[in-house]
Amino acid sequence: RTRHPLHGAHPPRKALTRHAMASILIIDDEAAIRDNLAQLLRLEGHETHQAADGIAGLDAARRLRPDVVFC
Repeated sequence: RTRHPLHGAHPPRKALTRHAMASILIIDDEAAIRDNLAQLLRLEGHETHQAADGIAGLDAARRLRPDVVFC
């Protein structure tokens, strides 16, 4: 974490989360795993997408161009 230039202290966590938002693709054959991970990531402000298998995941990755892929 970098120091906030005006205050000399770390910026609040919300500011970091807002600026660090990523598009994330989750590929897993277990729906519960995909759903739970997606929910946690959305709580942190990230945009999530899901795919149930490798072929659908590759298609989604090409189409969506996510910042991060969990596979």
